[in-house]
Amino acid sequence: MRSGMHVMMARAFNPLKYPDICYRFTQDYKETIKCKDIIRSRSVTTKIISEKRKEAENTNHKNVLDSKSVIRNEFKKPLLEYLIDFSKQNPEFTEEELADEVNFMAVAAFDSLAKTLSMTVVILALYKDVQKRVCDELFQVIKESNREELDFDDLSELKYMEMVIKEIMRLFPAVSIIARELTEDIHIENYTIPKGANVAIPIYCLHRNEKYWKNPLKFDPERFLSENAEKQHPYAFIPFSAGSRQCLGYRYAWIFMKLTLAKLLSRYEFHTSIKDLNEIRIELEMTLGIIDGAPVRITPRQK
Repeated sequence: MRSGMHVMMARAFNPLKYPDICYRFTQDYKETIKCKDIIRSRSVTTKIISEKRKEAENTNHKNVLDSKSVIRNEFKKPLLEYLIDFSKQNPEFTEEELADEVNFMAVAAFDSLAKTLSMTVVILALYKDVQKRVCDELFQVIKESNREELDFDDLSELKYMEMVIKEIMRLFPAVSIIARELTEDIHIENYTIPKGANVAIPIYCLHRNEKYWKNPLKFDPERFLSENAEKQHPYAFIPFSAGSRQCLGYRYAWIFMKLTLAKLLSRYEFHTSIKDLNEIRIELEMTLGIIDGAPVRITPRQK
């Protein structure tokens, strides 16, 4: 997967490789096909899709999507069920394309969440006062819930943890650049970007823009206090993109990150020999990651 991401980014930054007719003769194309075949051959996606189809056939679904509601997923079905219904209504949406969509969602979720959580552990190890405050809040929420461990319903109470994650995603957004095709002409000052043009939105640069963020290179979770967040431009912080094309799994991502951090922090403390944020060296594959990782030491938390 890592190799495939390097190849895709190499194409994105080389206009000579854009035309398919040229790209098919490159070594990168052969590497892309090789990676794609590996993912397909080792993936459990086909089995999962087959099982879900059988389950749907053996169940009397009242909420079967018709040709109109399939566009909007009116019954709020899980993604896989929705895609299967969509394929029934659209025969041109092949089984291979269905598997590719599911594989893409799984790979994207795995990689982006893993990178964000890894960066969070490093930052918490670097800023021990922040780590302590996150833990204090966590243990207080657990205590008030009268449970031994955090429950799903408690996640909304982890407000400081959410502020910390947001600040980490501001400085180190896992998806640091996104591309869009314009559906209409866009006028910016004396320039017009025509309909149909492909544009890239550098989220990494936007999140560090002095126009929207005071001391943008400083790690400061307090930026996301409700009173401060209200003053922000609505599109100054877009780690999951924004609008109708924003990340499909952003709610799941928040649930997963909070629950995972709660589990880790309730059991372990994180330490690092890194002394400053600038020591963290990053690289952009398809997602943002730390070059050669970062030194983090884990010790059992004293209860």
